[in-house]
Parts: sequence; C-alpha cells; structure tokens
Amino acid sequence: MEIKGKIKAVSGPREFEKVMQIGFLLEENDTWYNVSDEEQLLNELKKSIVIKGAEIKFNYDEKTKAVSNLTLLSAPTKNSGQDDITNFEDLLSAAHEKFGNRLEIETELVKDGNGNPFINFERKEALFKAKVSVMSETDPSTLQVFEAHGDATGDNVSDLIKPHFIRMAETRAIARALRWATNNATVAEEEKK
Repeated sequence: MEIKGKIKAVSGPREFEKVMQIGFLLEENDTWYNVSDEEQLLNELKKSIVIKGAEIKFNYDEKTKAVSNLTLLSAPTKNSGQDDITNFEDLLSAAHEKFGNRLEIETELVKDGNGNPFINFERKEALFKAKVSVMSETDPSTLQVFEAHGDATGDNVSDLIKPHFIRMAETRAIARALRWATNNATVAEEEKK
C-alpha cells in the first residue's frame, strides 16, 4: 500500500537484530516505520529524504513491515518549527559524547507535602525529577548538577503514550535536564506529546 505523510521524528541509524536501520514517525498516524540497509545508504537517506518535517511517500507491506520506494514530495520548510525540536535520543547521545563516563543520571518520583509519591493511576498523572551530574575533568570531587522536572497527564500525552505515562514523565524530566547539561535550548519532542 502507498502511504503519504509528513515526518515527525527520525531515529538511527542503529543496529537491530544484526541489521542496520533507521526509523521514522509520521504525523498523520503516529506510526514508526523502519528502513533496513547498509549504514552508509541509511545516512544518505537521512540527509536527503528521511528528514524531520519532510513530506514523503513510500510503499509499505503490512505483512513483512517492509518500506520501499521512498520518495521526497517536499523538503521541510525553514519555518516549519521542526528545526527547533530535538529528541531524547539525540540529547542522550550528545551528553555521552560530551561527558563520557563523567556523566550520571538519576531520577525520582516527586512526593507531595505528606511524603506520598505524586502519581495518580486513574487520571494517568505522574511527576518526576531528574538529576544529571557531570564530574569535572580536572577535579573529580567537583560536580556540575542539572535538575529538571517532567510531568505526564492524561491531557498532555497522546493516546498511544497514556498507558506508559509514568515512563513518559521520567523521560521528560531526563530530557529537560540533559538539555541544560548539553546547553541545548530547543524543546525535546518528548516534551510536546
């Protein structure tokens, strides 16, 4: 079947079950599609066709989950807002690249004034705090600490994410702390869902 849509997010390339692939998410159906090939070709696809904000069309075999005949219909516009968005994967990679083994990430469920965890299973609400600590290169006893909070509610996550609201709150907290640690002022995709 032929599918047309606007790319909302891109992931990879990365190895999955000994096969290199990139993934992309469409705005229209909130579905991830994967393309498998050699890493060099996947990197070319990521630069030329599989771009956040691009309008594409492709053939999709529901039985095999194979994507073929990827075609760029229109490149993302400069003012699409897509250039102003990062994602958790890129933030985490940037932090590991910048800080290496000097990086530590901790999270905790925020507690209310009575010491109870701020979580409501009926309303699908949770609030997390993340702490990103970076050890100084020159003085191991010196830490830079970046703290941030992330919430998830039934109103600020998609239906696809609602069953996983606890993990989304934690992911949002980590993403915000990583943005500050890596000096990245752009909003993370996970903060918007």
